[in-house]
Amino acid sequence: VQALYPADEVSISKRATNYLTTAFAISISVATLAIISANGDVFYILCGLLVGYLMIDLIVNIRLESLENKLLSEFKDFLDNVLHRYNMCHIVTDAIYETLNTSSFLVSLHTQRIHSIITSQDIDFETNKYRKMSPNRFLLMFLAICSSITKSGDTGFRNNTVSDFTKSVNNLKEGLNEEILKRNSLQNAIQLAPFMTLLPLVFIKPIEAWAKSNFDGIETYFEGAYGIVATVLLFLICIGSHYYIRQLKDGKKIEERETSIWYKLSRMKYVDESLNKYINHNKSKAERTNKRLKAIGCNIGPKAFMMKRLVYGLIGFVCTLIILCSAFIQERILATANFAANFENSIVISEEYREMMEMVAEDYSQMYDGKEYRDVETLKEIIKQDTQIKTDASATEVATAIVNALDKKDTIYFQWYYILIAYIVSVIAFFIPSLMIRIKEKIVDMDKEDEINQFRIIMSILININGVTINTILEWLQNFSSSYHITISQCILNLEYDEEKALRDMQRAEKNDIPFCNFVDNIIAVRKVNVKKAFGTIETDKEYYRDKRKQDNEIMNRKKAEKANIVSMIPLFATIIIHLIGPILLMSLEMFSTLQNAL
Repeated sequence: VQALYPADEVSISKRATNYLTTAFAISISVATLAIISANGDVFYILCGLLVGYLMIDLIVNIRLESLENKLLSEFKDFLDNVLHRYNMCHIVTDAIYETLNTSSFLVSLHTQRIHSIITSQDIDFETNKYRKMSPNRFLLMFLAICSSITKSGDTGFRNNTVSDFTKSVNNLKEGLNEEILKRNSLQNAIQLAPFMTLLPLVFIKPIEAWAKSNFDGIETYFEGAYGIVATVLLFLICIGSHYYIRQLKDGKKIEERETSIWYKLSRMKYVDESLNKYINHNKSKAERTNKRLKAIGCNIGPKAFMMKRLVYGLIGFVCTLIILCSAFIQERILATANFAANFENSIVISEEYREMMEMVAEDYSQMYDGKEYRDVETLKEIIKQDTQIKTDASATEVATAIVNALDKKDTIYFQWYYILIAYIVSVIAFFIPSLMIRIKEKIVDMDKEDEINQFRIIMSILININGVTINTILEWLQNFSSSYHITISQCILNLEYDEEKALRDMQRAEKNDIPFCNFVDNIIAVRKVNVKKAFGTIETDKEYYRDKRKQDNEIMNRKKAEKANIVSMIPLFATIIIHLIGPILLMSLEMFSTLQNAL
């Protein structure tokens, strides 16, 4: 909020509190609904609480995106006004100052800061400080244009041609317009998809209630082991789908740094030693992993990443055992907890008598669960002696139900293959972080072409500024790059030792990316000719690149929308299959098996 809304501390706190209050209100409502409808189902309650947390994260991000979109839209109007003022006074600082009063409050907060930077004594120092807290690349580009014109002057006015400031800001406006259209298009296409992935979790219990009211005996599946495993499986499907769509929508973000929990865990004494031995024995693999991590903006390193994989595997193993143990314990409890189905067809004098038979069966199955009374005749006599069930037929029926229930209970215990299942799940969980990298890599690949288009916009601005060097170009690209940030940063570090070698190494690092390599060729050409000649095709092919960017944005948004819409439907279909069709099918198979045995 501070980056997007740089007001006083009270206003920032008030806005941030407003965002969180709204998010918490919705989240608590979802969590409360889950708790009320859970009927004591611990796993469903936990799933509801975690969904509530995800709702907080999602809603806060939506509010921040809305604020940023508003800033971009209002900043576009500001650029029109500042160009008009500049053409009248020909002084950047005066043009910005005169525009402050006519700008919206949100934009004026940012432009006041930009004005204070370009009027400071050390423009470069203040600009570098601003880079770390700039809310988006367009405000940073505008600051760079203003600071360059303020320091170097406007050669266009001196030569009686179109001013450098006007040409640069017009190019910036083109990129800004494209960004606004792209954001609006993507938002309209997949704005409901993240909610669609979480929505099926809300309907798990209503589906159960509907099925129980329409299919007699199906409650044993929902309340037993199947219900626990199904709930957890559906939750994992929904969360996985939600994560994938959020990645598609938000793009690649640098989230994990060296201060992350995984880095701290990997530095523990004995863990650190073991991981170092593993890394030393697999250096080439660790280097490849490190390169892949940096390519997606994750700076935790291969050792911390291995720690993350191990923790995921351990959590998968422990959680699977807990779920399976809970499932078989629940099955043992249910085996002697409900006898309603046993006496549905019994001939009794009243419904109260039928209910009494059920209660006696439940109570005596708890009292006589040992082997010494596991006999129908013995139990029948005890029941006739100690209860109000006095007829031989009813007592035999109750005793038979108790013995069958106890025999079934004895067949439910911790199986050896639970360990095998937990191990398989832990292996799958161990590879989840690698799968997440693959997902992010695919998204990065989709965004790389967009970044090259942004580089062309940057160069269309830089060719209008005097004194631009290769180092200046690379610094601009570094500030506005995400996919190529690490490669460009390494090139800048090596630039002072051997300029051409550093550029060639940067090209080789991305040798499979033809558009980027072609762009680097233009940078290399700056060593022999000036910037305008090296990037002359950007001006001559300006309309072509603009149309191509528009087409690329449409294709990218369409691809993201198609993937998001497909993935958003997976949780819904999974809920129908696992939580509705599955129990009905299992019940039908069991009835068919019982019928076959009877025949």
